[in-house]
Amino acid sequence: MRRPPALVCLLMIASGHSMASPPHARNALLDALGSQLITIRASVRVADPSIPRPGLTPLIGARRSDISASLGAPDFCGGAPADKCIDVRKWEFFYFKAPPRISNHGATAAIEVTGGGGWSLVLGFDAGGVVNKAQWVRQQ
Repeated sequence: MRRPPALVCLLMIASGHSMASPPHARNALLDALGSQLITIRASVRVADPSIPRPGLTPLIGARRSDISASLGAPDFCGGAPADKCIDVRKWEFFYFKAPPRISNHGATAAIEVTGGGGWSLVLGFDAGGVVNKAQWVRQQ
């Protein structure tokens, strides 16, 4: 017995399968993540644990250049200087308002953290600069 296409579509959506092509799904997700990040970076709130955290599977296979074009520079790349982030295999984007960065120029500096953070998007890249891991991590 042949199922009607509408029923098949409804079942795919209900089960979490996307009917969009991978590039379309990836671009839509990157647009949404980028817009959300711009809003958060422009906000004055310190953290918002209730942000939407969409599934990240469409990001697997994305190029580093696509990520940076949509999300901008990462908020953290393993402590490497900003101009060296391109060579780092792990990028983090803070989906919470982080305190301002402090450059100590060789002097001793300390930052006292008095509260938790929010959610970070953590991306891992292979040697060719392609995303091979994407996850949400709660900062504490």
